[in-house]
Amino acid sequence: MHGEWIVTVAPIGGLAANALSQIASVHILRLQPTLSIIVGSLCGLAATFALILLGLTELSPSNAGLADIWLVDSLTYLALAFGFLTFLNLNITSLRIRMLRAILRAGGAVDKSDLLNQYTPAERLHRRLERLRNAGQIRLEENRWRLSSGQVLAMARCIDGLRLLVLPAQHRR
Repeated sequence: MHGEWIVTVAPIGGLAANALSQIASVHILRLQPTLSIIVGSLCGLAATFALILLGLTELSPSNAGLADIWLVDSLTYLALAFGFLTFLNLNITSLRIRMLRAILRAGGAVDKSDLLNQYTPAERLHRRLERLRNAGQIRLEENRWRLSSGQVLAMARCIDGLRLLVLPAQHRR
């Protein structure tokens, strides 16, 4: 493989190393999910650097070109790693964003009790069910929720499978 290609795919290789080492650390080493994410991120960064070095052995860029390669590949890996992290935390992140919007709408300060009342487990369930119904993914028939689309079930099973693979301890909750 040519050095240019190795340098080009280094961030993607780093992301693969991130995911694989995160999965291995949670399944084999039995690390806590947060620690396994940190281990995965650092392993991915190390793999990215190793691939950059491997690619540079076949290239002879100028000193200015070296800095550009390191900067672009490092930032690309960090962006991909951030995307992977947000995938792992989608459900938590969406609630945080809604809470921050509520605080912003209230002028920057909200009583703790108001937030707790607004985000009770029953209220969160109600909001999620309404979003799914409004999107045409579920329907209410004879006081029972039913899927409106087999694609939604397939997506849910895929996401559950990925979460079980990546963060098995959180999946059991």
